[in-house]
Amino acid sequence: MCFRDKTMTLKEIVQKYLQDNGFKGLAGENCGCGLDDLMPCAGCGDNPSPDCVPAMHRKCEGCPVKDSEEGCEFQDIAESGCYRPVEDKRVGK
Repeated sequence: MCFRDKTMTLKEIVQKYLQDNGFKGLAGENCGCGLDDLMPCAGCGDNPSPDCVPAMHRKCEGCPVKDSEEGCEFQDIAESGCYRPVEDKRVGK
């Protein structure tokens, strides 16, 4: 029996957890990724950060963080938004 036939990879486990709980991706200290491109850092030879947390996708338009003094370090140009940690109280759900 092949080990892989009965198990899920770390990426599959994380993706299932995020989907089952309504999250849209992950956010790290200086990065974020969506379910459609989850953990791209793992494909670049780096390990996913153990500090990544569940995140929601936020649109840039009207975002108080983007327009604040600190700006938005998570902005994803392709989607005009970012992935913010769920516990980030500055942006509503």
